[in-house]
Amino acid sequence: METVVLFADISGFTMISEACAAMGVRGNEELAFCINRYMEGMVKALGKYGGDIIKFVGDAMIVMWPRIGDQTDDKITVVRKAIQCALDIQNDMNNKKIMSNVTNLSVKIGIGFGDCALLYVGGVFNRAEFFTVGDALTQALNSEENATAGGQIIVSAPAWSHVSQFFESDELTNEHGKRFYKISGMISGIRTRADAVLLRNLIQPDNFPKIIGKLKACVPAAIMPYLEIGYEQFGSETRRLTVMFASLGIDLSSARTKAGMEKIQKIVTTV
Repeated sequence: METVVLFADISGFTMISEACAAMGVRGNEELAFCINRYMEGMVKALGKYGGDIIKFVGDAMIVMWPRIGDQTDDKITVVRKAIQCALDIQNDMNNKKIMSNVTNLSVKIGIGFGDCALLYVGGVFNRAEFFTVGDALTQALNSEENATAGGQIIVSAPAWSHVSQFFESDELTNEHGKRFYKISGMISGIRTRADAVLLRNLIQPDNFPKIIGKLKACVPAAIMPYLEIGYEQFGSETRRLTVMFASLGIDLSSARTKAGMEKIQKIVTTV
């Protein structure tokens, strides 16, 4: 589908992590508290404007806006929602004090508009994963990379082309000659209706047993026991472990074809 993707990356996370690490065992709980409080503020704004949080990636998040129709007016509306939401986040969360004697937190936001899709892969040992793929995500990531400091909102040229009359911006050009736009203000706002909230209201309790298995498959096994007993906060405990990072060499752009989808599924299930 053609829609908006927003990528938000918290600035100041490394310094808070180091400060919490100096606290010893208690540091992990303090770090989890800080990040949760900051992201809660962002989540509230995203819910207000109908953004659907696809994935938390460490101290960052990927958000998509569901498209309702295919008309030009709908494209304009969904991009306006995303940028206006980003402005609200920056107004409320920029340079925010979370811990005393530690640097404040801010967030860099990149926004893109174009084709985007979700891939649901896996299924081995009751484990599954989903990926966001498409040009809109690439634009959002590239836009965020052009932010030089927390508090900035950078919009890709395709997204900006739909809403240039509604916002103020400064044009940027990166080393590859690509144009981006740093949002500096809003000319005309839009009244919002949280489509994500409306969708939640359509999910009936009778449907929960049908989807709970698929939802559990996407949750790390180490966290699930805490969720089942209602004490997810204890998942921030300190433990000794070994971490392995493996680059699978998956080209997510190949998901546009059936053969590409089957290859991605085979790689993930084999690993």
